[in-house]
Amino acid sequence: MKFLAVSDLHYSDRPVSHETRRHALSLEKLKKCVAQHASDCDFIICMGDVADSFDGWLDQKQGFSQVNEVLRQAGKPVHTVIGNHDTAADKREFCRLMGMPNRYYAFDCEEYRCLVLDTNCNDVAVPYPNGEIEWIQCFLDEEQLAWLNETVAESEKPILLFSHALLRSEDYDQRRHEVKNSEKVRERIAQSDKIKAVFSAHYHHGWLTQIEQRPYVVFAAMCEEEACTCAVVEVTASYLSVDGFGKQESTHY
Repeated sequence: MKFLAVSDLHYSDRPVSHETRRHALSLEKLKKCVAQHASDCDFIICMGDVADSFDGWLDQKQGFSQVNEVLRQAGKPVHTVIGNHDTAADKREFCRLMGMPNRYYAFDCEEYRCLVLDTNCNDVAVPYPNGEIEWIQCFLDEEQLAWLNETVAESEKPILLFSHALLRSEDYDQRRHEVKNSEKVRERIAQSDKIKAVFSAHYHHGWLTQIEQRPYVVFAAMCEEEACTCAVVEVTASYLSVDGFGKQESTHY
């Protein structure tokens, strides 16, 4: 199984923020990534922070629609993960504009079951926040954790997990980007040998590691500087490879 991953586009017509984020370049970068790398892939996954909301600049919902249109140009199945910046819009509206069945969901590709998580709650009792969440306080709500446990238990296929915020971290800066109740997810991961790899975004530098023989891949952000950053990931029963472009590192497990 092979897929194209893009992450943290932060698309807007605002040229620059945070010194290095080139928001207005992301759509053209995405077009190049899709044109150059999607043809041999089984699907495309957008790992969240699709478009940003800035007063006086491009309407965020228009940004979602423009990105979704480009993602679908290759004619491949497209799957999207909600990011914290995307919550400036209502999650239900985001799902509608991006063609998602729900804020968290499962899909199958070849012999794998892929689980897409929503890590964008500041309060576990409020899965649909009223406005953009605080990026440093990301949680998974209880309803979703119950769904995750049930779905993993019932799956007869090996599982790949996808989330925007990190489910593991190694240092202080990474921990700021980690889900605050991630230990509940990690407990589930540790209990099941079905979960073969974990993919995240949010931490713009990207990060690659392996814990207990399970790869954790954090994709580097497309919005950073001028690089056309994306990754082609291949997963088989015997190995996982990340073929990185732009600022994305490559690796092989």
